[in-house]
Amino acid sequence: MFGNEKIHNIEVRRPLSCTLIDDGVYKGRIVATDFREMDSKFHASGKREVFSMKIEVESEDGEIVYLFYSVNYNWSLKGNFVKLLSDFDMLPDEGECLDVTDFIGLEVTVTVINNEKDGKKYSNIVAIEKNLI
Repeated sequence: MFGNEKIHNIEVRRPLSCTLIDDGVYKGRIVATDFREMDSKFHASGKREVFSMKIEVESEDGEIVYLFYSVNYNWSLKGNFVKLLSDFDMLPDEGECLDVTDFIGLEVTVTVINNEKDGKKYSNIVAIEKNLI
């Protein structure tokens, strides 16, 4: 199927431009990870570095929606980054490396709650856990 044969009648679905879905618990899949710099009111520099995951979920009406889950990047044992790695059984030993692309493809369960900021509503992932196979 993935050789040199021609592919016809491929159907792809464009995701919703709005990432607002109902509050609730959803099954999903991590489709991308990265590190990025974000604005911060709590850091002297006005910036913070986060580890971010793009998660694909299906809304109740069958539409594909992409949500993001980010945690501050630091190796503090009390920090959310280390907790996430530990919860996913991916915390490397001291001095060892972590390949964050290992997250891609993992099936997860996310809890979503909608919040409003500056008059606009957003769907936020407030909890994430790796699905057991």
